[in-house]
Amino acid sequence: RAANATRSDVIMWWWMPEATIEEFRESEFEFQAVLLPEPSLQALDVAISPEDRCSPDINVRRGNHPDAGGDGEAYTAQKVIAAIVRDSTFGTPEVDQSPAYHALRNLQVPNLAIKEIFRSWTENGRTGFAARRAVCDWVLQHEDDLRSYIPRGYPRVFVEDNAYSSSLNFAAVGV
Repeated sequence: RAANATRSDVIMWWWMPEATIEEFRESEFEFQAVLLPEPSLQALDVAISPEDRCSPDINVRRGNHPDAGGDGEAYTAQKVIAAIVRDSTFGTPEVDQSPAYHALRNLQVPNLAIKEIFRSWTENGRTGFAARRAVCDWVLQHEDDLRSYIPRGYPRVFVEDNAYSSSLNFAAVGV
């Protein structure tokens, strides 16, 4: 916003999709993406460590390995979340397990949908309520598609079964 106020150029690393990008879309301050080449395995092997990125020495922060360069490695938050939920799910007795892991593992929300949610959020004030409304509106519009991600066997329902009055039960008691 400061760069916009002073009409200055700015270059920075930005995640996609992101709400700020959507906030300025189709305005005179719209961001211009600069795409870097995909990273090679060699580049990832010699990439600057998180500790070096915070070094007070600018030469350490920049790095100088000839194989380094390109975009960063893709980061998928969904996989991290699914792994955390997986550990929680399988650490619970089967009868008490939530279907959340199976649903998250299969769920795919396209970047265009996330951009749509961010756009709605920024247009409605970037508050917690606006964020909730943007997500809930999107979910309502795509409810039928989202239902397909609910794992088979859910929701679980209680079925009353009076097994004690069956003939097999009487035979077992008699033996």
